[in-house]
Amino acid sequence: MEEKKSKFKFKNILTWQEAILLFVELAIPLILYFVFQCDDYQNLLGAQLGIISIFFLAKASLIGIVLSLLFSLFYAITSLNFQYYGEAIIYFAFMIPLGIFSGVIWFINRFKGTTEVAILSTKKIDFVIGPIASVILTFSLFWLLRYLGTENIITSTVSLFTSFLALYFQIKRSRFTQLFYAANDIVLITLWTLATIEDISYIPIVSCFVFFLVNDLYGFFNWTRIKKRQDEITKNENS
Repeated sequence: MEEKKSKFKFKNILTWQEAILLFVELAIPLILYFVFQCDDYQNLLGAQLGIISIFFLAKASLIGIVLSLLFSLFYAITSLNFQYYGEAIIYFAFMIPLGIFSGVIWFINRFKGTTEVAILSTKKIDFVIGPIASVILTFSLFWLLRYLGTENIITSTVSLFTSFLALYFQIKRSRFTQLFYAANDIVLITLWTLATIEDISYIPIVSCFVFFLVNDLYGFFNWTRIKKRQDEITKNENS
């Protein structure tokens, strides 16, 4: 009974090393916000929420899914304000609804009743279905983006594709989710750097996606390690 309770201790959610890393990641956008005298607190709040959510997603934690939904709302509004209609569309129409769906899937498939999702092995067919579905969705929305006069449309279109791909593998509970989100992070760093050139208040968003990239790359290796541990636990229990 004591062993089950120990699963929910803080140290099993966040180690002190991870706590320090998260503190640094949150502090830098805050420092940039004041150094560059930004006046849009929404960008800062969105960046902080995003960093925390991706940090916990890298740990395969259900907490990350919940926080990512809040970030998605802030990010969609920010994108709409800058006329990044592709980003706004994908978050309002896809990321938020599919994020809720992913949250339900993850909650149902928690590993041994913890807040950690049970990670699945990725099937070869997923590397076919995922890209094809993402191309179809991206191509369908490209014409809408062009009609709406989306800023930096080529970069926004690539962002759509990588986002759809990452969402597909997230629902599949695959460790490759993190790699596709990392690819999307590179696109978004480019996208918001272009926005920052026009308006310096977006610099917290740029730093946010830099840390997204760091956490997603870490997440891929961490999910690989977690899956190996989960498989060993399941194997020992069944033997």
